[in-house]
Amino acid sequence: MPGSRWDEDAVTTAFQAIGTNVIPACLKFIATREERPELLRDFLRKILPLDRDQPGDLWAAGSFGLDAFGPMAEGAIPDLIEMAGNAPPGNAEVAFHILGRILDRLPEGAYRKEVLQLCIGLTDGRLPNRDGRGRWAARTMLHFFPEDAKGAGVLDRYPELAEALNNALQAITNIAQSLKVASK
Repeated sequence: MPGSRWDEDAVTTAFQAIGTNVIPACLKFIATREERPELLRDFLRKILPLDRDQPGDLWAAGSFGLDAFGPMAEGAIPDLIEMAGNAPPGNAEVAFHILGRILDRLPEGAYRKEVLQLCIGLTDGRLPNRDGRGRWAARTMLHFFPEDAKGAGVLDRYPELAEALNNALQAITNIAQSLKVASK
């Protein structure tokens, strides 16, 4: 995960060695700040420099774990959708992030309706837009459902995302132009 202080390849390999039975524990790490399940505590301390007082470590461990399984973590999507809509702010943001990471590797359309309903509800005010959830939902929509995001007026409601999107498109255009010039 970008900005992580852990060796992503080593952590991914370690979680894959445990197997998919660890997925419920990963969801628990993301959903709560409770003590790590005993089964994984010692293992996690061997592969990750976990800090008992840093809930971000639990969230990151859960994210790494789910991300390590990619499409095999598809069964976690309903729980992640629930967390994205109802969990405390930090947990919800992590849920949106890892939901995106899993969706990126699933066949086109998998869970589209469920995720889109949550995102549209959060961005148009039908669902309570607490603690920045609408912004996270808008980012998810722009990434996975750009046409739906445009039709739902997401960029009108979140102009800072429109500006970031325009800046990214400009950067891509500049890179493409410089590659074109360099290839001549």
